[in-house]
Amino acid sequence: SPTTFGETLKVATDYISATAGGCSLLVAGPRFDTPGSPPTYPEEYYYAEMSALAVADDHVAYVNLADLWGTFDNVSQADLDFMHDTIHPNALGHASIGDWLAAALFRSQPLL
Repeated sequence: SPTTFGETLKVATDYISATAGGCSLLVAGPRFDTPGSPPTYPEEYYYAEMSALAVADDHVAYVNLADLWGTFDNVSQADLDFMHDTIHPNALGHASIGDWLAAALFRSQPLL
């Protein structure tokens, strides 16, 4: 469930912060319009858990590539052309992700 996901993610990010003194960057990818039966929980519920954790913890940042690119169908179009296949970005896609992540890492607040 999204709640269990959020709780588990908090345990992981707390562990990283406590043992390594580090920060965590949570990244959500472009949304897929998957045919077939609907999921038990919409994926947005999981993204909401990641966002809430980033807002509550100053050692956690969250970026959502859907905010940058939209759905997978958007990034597969000729006008964006960021994907090599259905999973992997191409060089242009990686550059776009890198720019987005750099902006998140140098901000004082999470990108929502």
